[in-house]
Amino acid sequence: MGCQVIDLKSYRQEKLRRSERQSRKTRSQLNRMAALIDVYHAHMIQISQDPQVRALCEEKGIHSEAQIESDVARLNQMREALMISLSEKGAKDLPEAAQLLRYWAQPEIIHTMDRLLESDYDTFQIIAQMIDPARQSDRVIHQQPK
Repeated sequence: MGCQVIDLKSYRQEKLRRSERQSRKTRSQLNRMAALIDVYHAHMIQISQDPQVRALCEEKGIHSEAQIESDVARLNQMREALMISLSEKGAKDLPEAAQLLRYWAQPEIIHTMDRLLESDYDTFQIIAQMIDPARQSDRVIHQQPK
């Protein structure tokens, strides 16, 4: 019966390379998430400028700019909480960070994440795929006939 010799130095180097690749991927996803939050912000500001939307907001007593800023702040808090899950709580990737969030984050952050996961808004769907890649979108994308 022979023994297999394991090169521990090579094993450690490969493990470090995998960890660095995952870390780069996660940083890239967090940067993309920040960009998507900015896209959401710009889109909502654009929509709020529509005269019909302004009239509806005035009628309902809603301050659209304040609501938009509040929504963006909550999304950024969720992103920051994901970063904490990664840097301080030991998560290896965004899906694991999202799961850990449920154990330590404030209820408002968890609620924001749940609302994002349930949303059919395109930008939120992209973020949802980052934090829960196993979920399948129920939406059907229709293409224009040629």
